[in-house]
Amino acid sequence: MTYFFPTSKVLLGFGLGMLLAGCGPSKVAQCNKLSQTFQKGVQLGNKFQQEGQTFQTRMQTASKEQGLKGFKSAIADTSKNFRGLITEWDQLTKEVRDVSLQDEKLVGMQKQYVAAFAQSSDNLKKMVGALEKMGSFDGTRAGAEKLKGNLDEMQGAYTSLNQLSTDIKQVDQEFKSYCTGS
Repeated sequence: MTYFFPTSKVLLGFGLGMLLAGCGPSKVAQCNKLSQTFQKGVQLGNKFQQEGQTFQTRMQTASKEQGLKGFKSAIADTSKNFRGLITEWDQLTKEVRDVSLQDEKLVGMQKQYVAAFAQSSDNLKKMVGALEKMGSFDGTRAGAEKLKGNLDEMQGAYTSLNQLSTDIKQVDQEFKSYCTGS
C-alpha cells in the first residue's frame, strides 16, 4: 500500500504534466511573443521619425548652402536611408506574421497587424518614390509642376499612413485589453 500512494501521485503528476504540455503555450506566453515583435515596431517607428527630422534639417541646411544641388543631395541620402528602413519594416512584418500562435483571438489580431504593416510599407514606398522623383527637379516651370504632383503624391501616402496608425492603435488597445484581461 505504501508503494501505491507515491506511485499514484507520480502518475497523476505525470498525467497532468502531459495534459498541460499538450495544451501548447499559454495565452500569456503567446501575448509575450507577439508583444516582443511589436516592441521592435515601436523602435523602428522611432527610427523613421528620426530620419524624417534629420531630412528636414538636412534639406534646410543643404538647400541654403548649395541650392538645388544641396536639395538633390539631401533627397538622395534620405531616400537611401528610408529604403533601408522600409526593408527592416518588411522584415518585421514577416516576423510578426511568423509568430506561432494558437489562440484564435490573437491570430485574428496578428492578421490585422500584418495587414496594417504591409499597407504601411506600401505607403512608405510611395512616399519614398515621390521623394526620389523630387530629386529630379530641374528648376524649370515644368519641373515645378512635377514637383507639386510629387508633393501631392507624398501627402496622399502620408494621409493613408496616419489612418493606418489610427487602425494600429485600435488593435493595440484590443491586444492590451485581451492580454492583460482588463
